[in-house]
Amino acid sequence: MDRIELLLSFGRIDIDVKDNLDRTALLWACAEGHSEVAILLLVRGALDSCIDTYGLTALHYSVHLDSAPCLQAFARLHNLKHLPDNDGLTPLMHAAAKVAPGTVQILLTSDTIVKDVDRVNADGHSGE
Repeated sequence: MDRIELLLSFGRIDIDVKDNLDRTALLWACAEGHSEVAILLLVRGALDSCIDTYGLTALHYSVHLDSAPCLQAFARLHNLKHLPDNDGLTPLMHAAAKVAPGTVQILLTSDTIVKDVDRVNADGHSGE
């Protein structure tokens, strides 16, 4: 964590640079369950709306890992974007499909996420 803070302190680092799969540091932190790193990146201004090659956002990755700290940080620090992935599935739909009641509750109780309309995917499924 100290090394990441040191790198970010240089100030000339593009915090949203993408790898060959269009994943940013924030996406990787959420995908690997490093909630402290994800929170630090969010606080330092990392874009929460970046999507990778598969259409997944940091919120999708946080849902996949049932990472309450990341989900709560998104709710507290940013407007949670309920964006569908390349298969048309939103983070809420993924959480409901996983039968992850804690994650669903965090998503539904966030004032920002419930304002978005949950889309119906190509198979006619919705997270609501």
